[in-house]
Amino acid sequence: MEYLASDISNIKESLGRIQKYILGKTIKGDQANNIKGLEGISKAVWDLISSLYEARWDNLYVNNQKTSFRNKVKSKFSLIALKNLINSKGKNKVNFPYVSVLLLLS
Repeated sequence: MEYLASDISNIKESLGRIQKYILGKTIKGDQANNIKGLEGISKAVWDLISSLYEARWDNLYVNNQKTSFRNKVKSKFSLIALKNLINSKGKNKVNFPYVSVLLLLS
């Protein structure tokens, strides 16, 4: 526990750098599936998320309002109704974005 705060700070900094790196790279649509080494990215990301749940870090508060990591993730991936006006009939149509289910580990 002695170094946990600095370790968390380092993890956050590393994840931020990964995000900036990804956002700084563009992939041409016709070449997106020809990049070697990407097959392991999905597993690595889900392993990271799963480890947060396995270590019970999902119950830790992520802000001063005592919002848990689990509830923060849940709020980001819950269904949000998006209303789009359909010009031809003048009615509102509710479109729900597709969100895959996050498995909770016991």
